[in-house]
Amino acid sequence: METIIMTTSYFEMEISIEALEACYHAGDCYQDCVDYSEKVDFPERPLMVEYLRDTGAWTLDELTDMDEADLQIKVLWLMAGDYHDDIEQRNLDID
Repeated sequence: METIIMTTSYFEMEISIEALEACYHAGDCYQDCVDYSEKVDFPERPLMVEYLRDTGAWTLDELTDMDEADLQIKVLWLMAGDYHDDIEQRNLDID
């Protein structure tokens, strides 16, 4: 299975291309992220909390109250979105 290293200012994650392609699409991505989150090694909780907090979508209190699985799902979904944005940008640069 082909993988890619996704990098943030807080951590790096090796994620399969298959997971990144499956976890960001039109419609509800939640179950896809749940399914693939079981196949990904995630960073420690404090790093995920800081990464997600920096997005501005959640407060520190909200993130602190989330369980580990919810944090992982959100991280995977955002990583998949970044992957798709990078591909889209590369395609625009080629045109």
